[in-house]
Amino acid sequence: MGLLQIAAAFLALTGTAFAAPATPSAQYCDPDSTVCYSSSTVGIAAISYRLAIPNVTASPFDILLQIVAPKTAQWAGIAFGGHMINNTIAIAWANGNTSVISSRWAR
Repeated sequence: MGLLQIAAAFLALTGTAFAAPATPSAQYCDPDSTVCYSSSTVGIAAISYRLAIPNVTASPFDILLQIVAPKTAQWAGIAFGGHMINNTIAIAWANGNTSVISSRWAR
C-alpha cells in the first residue's frame, strides 16, 4: 500500500519540527496480532505511522492505526482529511509510562 506514505507526507502532525521526508512505505506485521500494516516513518522525531485498511467495497469501515513515537516527540497525530480544520484528527501523547489517545474535530 502506498496510501500511508501519501498520508504521512501531508496528513501527519507532530509536536516537533516536520523537516525530514517520509521513508518509503514498507510492510510491518505485528507479531502479537499478526495484522500487517503499511508503515512509513516521518519527521526528524522519526515517528512511524502504520495503517491497515480492510479489503472492503462499502463504507463505513474500520481501520487500524498505530502511531509509534519517542517520548521526546511530546505528541503525534494524523488528520484524516488532509488538514486539521473541519476533519477528524487522532492524536496521542505520553502520560508517564502510558499513552493517551484522543480523537478531535477542529473547526
